[in-house]
Amino acid sequence: MKRALFAAFCILALCSLLLVNTGTVNAATASGYARTDWYMQSTKTIDGNWTTTDEWTDGEPTVIGQDVTFRSVWEMPSSIYTNFIIEFFSDNTTDAGDYWEMCFDFNNVGGADLGGSGRYYRVYIEGHSTLTVYQGGASGWTELPSAKSDIVWANSISASPNSSNPHWILEIHILKNAGTNMIDATFGLRVAAYDANTSTLVSWPPNADRDVPDQWGTQNYQYAAFPETLTITAVVLLSSVAVAVSFYCLRKRPKTQSYNSGKTGE
Repeated sequence: MKRALFAAFCILALCSLLLVNTGTVNAATASGYARTDWYMQSTKTIDGNWTTTDEWTDGEPTVIGQDVTFRSVWEMPSSIYTNFIIEFFSDNTTDAGDYWEMCFDFNNVGGADLGGSGRYYRVYIEGHSTLTVYQGGASGWTELPSAKSDIVWANSISASPNSSNPHWILEIHILKNAGTNMIDATFGLRVAAYDANTSTLVSWPPNADRDVPDQWGTQNYQYAAFPETLTITAVVLLSSVAVAVSFYCLRKRPKTQSYNSGKTGE
């Protein structure tokens, strides 16, 4: 009886542990907005769509309202790169004023304004065709042409595993540690997308200003695979197994022969 109870307790405890976020936990620059960059498990083809149905499932999805979702993973073949995919589900029109925008605070220090250190970077893709990289400092944003060579990107209107309706998808591959656009392991992050056709602007964190790093979120990193299998479905399944095992172990035993005493079990 005691062994059965102990076994059931251990299984339930294991299920509970699955709810724990294994990512690095830091306070976000914008309170409550922190996410994890997981280590890449599959090669990414930067072509503006899901090359395979599981190409980006090794990245943690972050949802911005009902319109946009993005994921990211990092890799270290020799230098260190971060890779993002952004999907704008409600946008399937091509407008000159459309843009994707990503703002980076090199070491997540924050600031009420851009300040004078020049540690901020802004990647701006306009009209789905033109990439510009800026460096931020006390004088505002200054174009940084040399940083463009550190970035590979592509976007297209395509369906994906997340929506069968064709929509804009951006994939972007950024060199972090060996080029012009230097980004630390943990950094401040703002992600934004704008649809000029409907005048829809969405961002993470919500309503974050590109010129106010204190309003940006925090991107941690994890040198591990994204535990996508440890979902609530898996927890419920394992919990059910634990209950079944407990029921089996604790049910009333049938009478058996006692080989020690030669008597029938009580």
